[in-house]
Amino acid sequence: MNTELENAIVADSWKFIAEQSTPQFSGNRGGLDAGYEVRCSKERLESNLPYYGRSFSGGGAYTNQGPLDFKTGNYTITKEKGKKNSWILNIRPGGIPEVREYRLTVFSNGTASLDVQLNNRTPMSFRGRVEIRQ
Repeated sequence: MNTELENAIVADSWKFIAEQSTPQFSGNRGGLDAGYEVRCSKERLESNLPYYGRSFSGGGAYTNQGPLDFKTGNYTITKEKGKKNSWILNIRPGGIPEVREYRLTVFSNGTASLDVQLNNRTPMSFRGRVEIRQ
């Protein structure tokens, strides 16, 4: 992993660009259009991701906003070095009742996988890349 990207991960100044989505029970949904991403800074976490899946309660099912489309200044990130120069980030957004956790694994070449655990909905996974936030 290049030093600049590693420094961006440590400093919470990165963005995950989703290129492919995989709902738990629906199989691979294939490529995604541009614009689906998660942006992180010290002050804010912004998520703009699609959701395809099943809701187990009607609480947030009938809104115009998807469960993975939010902005919050209340979140925690724990980081650990993984195998082969990778990083594992566990992100818990506060004040977002639908989302339990984002688990982002960033590999040494900048590609990444994002596993999303939700409350009352089936999980989702995304593949893409992580870049330095501009």
